Amino acid sequence: MEDKRLKYLLDKYQADTLSVEEQTELNDWYHNLNFKDEQFDPLVADKEFLFSDFKARLQTTSRVSVLHRISTYIAAAVIVFIISAGLWFMKKEPQPELVKAVPKKELIKPGGNKAFLTLADGSRISLTDAPDGAIATQAGIQVTKTKDGQLVYKVLASADAHTENVKFNTIHTPRGGQYQVMLPDGSRVWLNAASSLKYPTHFTGAERRVELEGEGYFEIAQNKLMPFRVVSNDQVVEVLGTHFNVNAYSDEKSMVTTLLEGSVKVNTARGKTQLMKPGQQNELYANGDMKLSAVNTELAVAWKDGKFIFRNEELESVMRKIARWYDVEIEYEKGVPQKTVWGNVSRFDDVSDILELIELSKVAKFKFKGRRIIVMR
Repeated sequence: MEDKRLKYLLDKYQADTLSVEEQTELNDWYHNLNFKDEQFDPLVADKEFLFSDFKARLQTTSRVSVLHRISTYIAAAVIVFIISAGLWFMKKEPQPELVKAVPKKELIKPGGNKAFLTLADGSRISLTDAPDGAIATQAGIQVTKTKDGQLVYKVLASADAHTENVKFNTIHTPRGGQYQVMLPDGSRVWLNAASSLKYPTHFTGAERRVELEGEGYFEIAQNKLMPFRVVSNDQVVEVLGTHFNVNAYSDEKSMVTTLLEGSVKVNTARGKTQLMKPGQQNELYANGDMKLSAVNTELAVAWKDGKFIFRNEELESVMRKIARWYDVEIEYEKGVPQKTVWGNVSRFDDVSDILELIELSKVAKFKFKGRRIIVMR
């Protein structure tokens, strides 16, 4: 970024007049700086030292003349965000002082590969506890658990699965769980926390139909003769071969379908249809309204890649994601302001680290009561 542009953005930051796009640009610039002091503790460091050290690091970049214009508290906040955890959370208002970190009284670990498989006969298998290898055989299909946390369906050479009646399996991930499934047709599905997928042990007839609750990312094997359909509440997503994400949690304000590759058609119970192109996102609301927009698809599938990415996201939406992944309850005190969060953080960090960075941005404060997180002003 040129010095003139950087000075312009910093001046607007101090005046609290940044647009959403300018906030993103400035945040990305801060985030891309290379600071690697892993032993650094920003909560006890001297702010004057931070400011001097910050300038010294950038003297080879031609930005020094601009940095002289940054106030001490802004420079200190930048160092806190970048060095302490490789994260960044920014808000519109300046930050005059650091907020006390969230106490780590209760060690709450992130989620992992956890799921339960319910077979057609009603038997339930814990995929978390089951050993790697073949775990079931049904209707000429062998179900195998792999070492990397994936469920694979394979037609046995000695059997003709298509002569059997269609049987259904359901895989369910608890709060704090995720899992991958390779379906009988070779399609792959990633399930997020607190989600379930019901599917046949083999696909027959004119379509491949599965039922999703919660959130799933799909990579569909092409078969022009058998369209793939994902049913979620009042929505059916129809594809031939493509990559897409469906967020259909019941506690969200809308069902969100995001297309990465190929094309999909979203059909609703009220007869509405929306054809989507790559890079588009469709939102279906409870009243039947739909909204189509161009988006950064990386945000929708960040969970699959082990990340939380927040771009001006409402605090309550962020906390719902944290609740599902860390298997915690969220409680709000009265008067918590409606603020938004910016950030990029690993889903495998301790929850205290994530909350600490949100506190540093002065969005909210937090305290623990066992596995309950209290959100405060």
